[in-house]
Order: sequence, then structure tokens, then C-alpha cells
Amino acid sequence: MNTEDLELAELLFKLKIYDLEGTSFENFFIDIMERSDTEFRPVKNRGRFGDRSNDGFNQTSGKYYQVFAPLNPSLSFDKAVKKCKEDFEKLYKHWNPIAEIKEYYFVYNDKFKGTDSELEAELAKIKKDYKLDHTGVFLATDLKKVLFQLDESAIRSVVGHIPKVNSQEIINYTDLSDIIEHIINYQIKDNSELTYERVPEFYEKVEINNFSKSVLNLLEKASYQIYAIEDFFKENGSHKREIFAMKLNSIYKEKIETANFDTSDENYSDLLFFMILNEIKIDDRGTMMEASLSLMSYYFESCDIFESK
Repeated sequence: MNTEDLELAELLFKLKIYDLEGTSFENFFIDIMERSDTEFRPVKNRGRFGDRSNDGFNQTSGKYYQVFAPLNPSLSFDKAVKKCKEDFEKLYKHWNPIAEIKEYYFVYNDKFKGTDSELEAELAKIKKDYKLDHTGVFLATDLKKVLFQLDESAIRSVVGHIPKVNSQEIINYTDLSDIIEHIINYQIKDNSELTYERVPEFYEKVEINNFSKSVLNLLEKASYQIYAIEDFFKENGSHKREIFAMKLNSIYKEKIETANFDTSDENYSDLLFFMILNEIKIDDRGTMMEASLSLMSYYFESCDIFESK
């Protein structure tokens, strides 16, 4: 995986961490662990018995994992400490006779906020009281390390399609669905369409929004499909341009309001970018992703989405 694809994969992973909670995060964690550890076993919830506070384990190594993924981790540390203590007591009572517990990890979707001193203290106490080899809080950054040690195909399977636009080809791409399908099916009419001069404000806007180089590259390459977009407006009426502008601007504002990550996040604009992209793409085809990118690039340059002067 090249550097640009790796950076985009990390952004897509980060967006999943921010989006997932509860069972959906637990399933995400299990998916990665099963790919990383061939002996990792998830534990199915058995009705009133539950999973006996064991979300997954490796019997050979004696490593056990309990997952906690609250909506707002920064406001959930007291609950996390209580859960950590009570769940381990249940885990030890039921599972230690089956397979000795040597290591215990409290998997906490902190959404990159970090750990808590009381939680760390509780885990240190568990280690001492039960004479374990190791205990620890397993954070989002730890899960990221596990994922990105895997091979490229596994990473792509977990994070989903990584956008990639080739400016030297017209992708067989053509309302938002109508215009996207038009882009998909557009056929190049003239080789001059492979060149495009951007307005100077394009790069100023990129800087204002603090986009990463990877997202900049996507915007640059996707903008070469402007001819397919203009062709759609020529065929369907220029009034459609304003209709789509209002629609995308509405999606942009909605994502700002609903984003569950802070503006202080260094990848804030990149994450917002992918939230909008995921909203407008109709399905997971690579060509659909790339056509949607072209539409975003077009309206980014016309200053209908993201910040400008």
C-alpha cells in the first residue's frame, strides 16, 4: 500500500472509530482481532447467561478481552471503572476454570480521547489481586496498531473502498444519483478534456480547511471530470447546478452538526470530507466513489461546501 492510500485508510479507520459504539464497535473489534490472531475466539451472547463478561479470548496465550464502547467516552469513565471491576469478577468466576486467565484487556473505544487514571488503577489492582501477567486498557490507537500490521487486503476489507482517481482516464462513470450516474457513463469527447486549470482560490481554500495532502490529491484528480458534470448541466438545464449546490451545502451543514468528533481533531476537515462522501455515494462500487468525489471537487471549488474566505 502506497503512502497516499495508507493515509486515506487511516482516515477511514478513524471515521469508523468515531461512528461506532456498542455492539457495532464490538463487531468491528472482533473482525480485526480474528484477522490478526488465528486463535482469537469471539464469545457469543447466550440469552440470559450473556457472554459471562468475555467478548473474546485466546485460550493458548490466556488473553481475555472485554469491550466497552459508550456514546460519549469522556463522560463514561466512572461507568467504565465499575464495569471493568464487576465484569472481571464474573469473567474470573466462569472462565478461569475453563482456560486460565493470564492477561486481561479492557477494550475501551475512547474515540482517541485517551485513558483514565482511575481505570488504569483498577486494572493494576486486578493484576495484583489475581496475580495476572498483564492487564491494560486497550484503546482505539491500540486497535489501529493491530489493523495496520495486517496485509493490504485485510486493511481494505476492514476500512472499505479507498478512493483513487486516475486523471489520465475517463472513469466509466452519470440528481444526486442522476448526475453521479451521468459522470460514471460519460465518455470523453476530446483529449483537451484531460487538462484543466483550477482557479487560484482552490488552493487557498484547501489551506483554509487544513486538508491533508491525500485529500488534496483526491480533489485535484477528481476535478478533471468537470467536463462530465458540465455536460450534465448542458443536457438537463443550468438550474440543476443551483439545486445540487443547495443539496450538497445542506449535507455539509448537517454533517457539521452531527459529527461526533471535535473541531480540535487534527483530521477534522478530512473526516468531515469522508462523512459527506459516504452520504452522497449510492453504493460501494469504486466508480461510484470516484464519481461522487468528482461532484464534491466541483462544488468545493465553487465554494458551496467547506469554508472559504
